[in-house]
Amino acid sequence: MSHPKGMPKQSRISQAVDQIVNNSISVETAGDTDALVKGTEKWEDIDVMVNEVANTMMEMVNSVEALIAQAGQTGLLLPGSDSHKEFFQHRQSFFDDITQFTKKVQDVRKLHEGKSGRMTTLAELVEFSAVSSNYYDMIGELQILLSPSVTSMFLILNDAAQTAKEAAAEQPAESATGA
Repeated sequence: MSHPKGMPKQSRISQAVDQIVNNSISVETAGDTDALVKGTEKWEDIDVMVNEVANTMMEMVNSVEALIAQAGQTGLLLPGSDSHKEFFQHRQSFFDDITQFTKKVQDVRKLHEGKSGRMTTLAELVEFSAVSSNYYDMIGELQILLSPSVTSMFLILNDAAQTAKEAAAEQPAESATGA
């Protein structure tokens, strides 16, 4: 093996290390296009995830609307009471969060708007995967973001119903002893 003038001759170990390093840097890309040929992913597949996010949002909104209707129909929350204020603070927080979340969904939707059919390039497949990942993450994030407000509203109504039930149970006993 020849070596440049002025440079010391490389040892066998050094040559072996260089060979391993040079070989390990090469990236095998021969099978990359197989993913495109064999893949069944289509941009329309993302619609399933979009619908799942939308359905989860609607279920949560319907739950909150049912709680609000229950609060109004039962009169359990006296206007001006702490429980009334707390209930409506959670309601406001819920709808603020759902508004912000909706904007996030719209931003992700723009990433795949107008795209259809199968992936034709590796870049497109990577983009599809990233968008899919965003929607998948959103489903869990939606639960984490909104569940505390919904749960708090439910518990406030439940506590108010329990308090009203206890007060109603005490009234007949008081009127019997007070007469």
